[in-house]
Amino acid sequence: MAYGSITQRGDKYRVCFDYGIDREGNRVRKYRTFDTKRDATRAFNEHKVKMDKGTQIMPSEYTFAQWLDYWYKDIILPQIEETTAYGYRGMIENYLKPQLGEIRLQKLTARDIQQYYTWLMGEKELSPNTVIKHHNLLTNTLNAAERQEYITKNPMRAVSPPKKRQREAKFYTPEQLGILLDKAVGTRLELPVFICAYLGLRRGELCGLRWSDVDLEHQTITIENTRTQAGKKEIEKGTKTASSTRTLYLPDTLCDMLKAAREHQQACRAEYKNAYDDNDYVVVMEDGRPFRPNYLSELFGKFLADNDLPKIVLHELRHTFASLSNQAGIPAYNIGKALGHSTPATTQKIYTHLLDQTHTQAVEGVAAIADEARRKAGKEYLLQLAKALIDEIRMWDPMKFGDCNEYTEEIQSIGGRLEPHTDAAALGSMLYETFRASFGTRSFRCTPEECVAVAERVFEKVQK
Repeated sequence: MAYGSITQRGDKYRVCFDYGIDREGNRVRKYRTFDTKRDATRAFNEHKVKMDKGTQIMPSEYTFAQWLDYWYKDIILPQIEETTAYGYRGMIENYLKPQLGEIRLQKLTARDIQQYYTWLMGEKELSPNTVIKHHNLLTNTLNAAERQEYITKNPMRAVSPPKKRQREAKFYTPEQLGILLDKAVGTRLELPVFICAYLGLRRGELCGLRWSDVDLEHQTITIENTRTQAGKKEIEKGTKTASSTRTLYLPDTLCDMLKAAREHQQACRAEYKNAYDDNDYVVVMEDGRPFRPNYLSELFGKFLADNDLPKIVLHELRHTFASLSNQAGIPAYNIGKALGHSTPATTQKIYTHLLDQTHTQAVEGVAAIADEARRKAGKEYLLQLAKALIDEIRMWDPMKFGDCNEYTEEIQSIGGRLEPHTDAAALGSMLYETFRASFGTRSFRCTPEECVAVAERVFEKVQK
């Protein structure tokens, strides 16, 4: 194996580092000049060790732009969905190449990348969440460069991405939704708006819905297809995840609306004849053509503006569905199942602020118990309980004496045994046993149930 050589030139030492044959069959040599023979020898020996260990990276003039093209076409493109590929290509062509593309791949540093993030969030005004997408792409592509030995050290290990911001989902109140639904009736947005609001579908699921997925007889609808866009190209594919494929119940309102929509499509098919786009999609235009997903969103936004309704995007009708489900007392697990989430954690993460009502109820419930326990632990509570007991015995007058003073001994006996944890059942038992012992079973004719009823009235007075 050739390693290179050291040559003295005047008072300097020139080292030739031989790296062997590159991928194109060319021998690669690099040269450096050192002031002393010792420095030259040390550098040459380090090169030899790396060559022997197989850890030396072949020097390359390969630019980062060239690497990005190779990585995109030959490594990542065969592995990803078309919509993901479209997003990657946009980041590469519009941001990465113009800003970092001319830098040699082996010279790209963590500082270059960190400054790139600053440029994205500053001059380009991209959100931290969007910049994180760039961070993930860079990590992916430079990991591949390291695996294929184009770089010795991945600079991404020293890069800090921006902190992700959890976007708070916007949604309509029941009153706002009612106005939207009322105004949508009779318009071309009626069916898509009602379906999204009543079933919480994603936009792609709505656009991919087919009549073969609808069972009006059994009032169910199966979600198993989506239609999305990558630029101007429309893409049909399966649902987002396995859990997104689901069957939902159709309420009567939607059943009636879908029946009317199917009849209307049949009428349009007869009217347009050969010009009608005969397909199986549910949400279509008058001539049968399915709505492009982006166009449907544009129509929705314009409809809201024209009707002075709060601005939301079509997908946020899905958030509205989650909010109303929560208000209806539906458990988060069941809400997630209806929405097609893979785990309850996904539902909780997306809709933390919507489902926070549950936390509020829990905290308020604990606070109420704690407050009540604290109140009962105080002397004032026992005094109130004793006073209510005296008042109730006076009204009860079990022995018909007509004078509460006749029961002083019994009241003192029971009052001395009252504790913060005493409940109606315990107090009722005290009343029964104490009066029976004082007046005998023949004179005291009240039943244990009657005594418990008296005790319950005592506690009602204290709670008021």
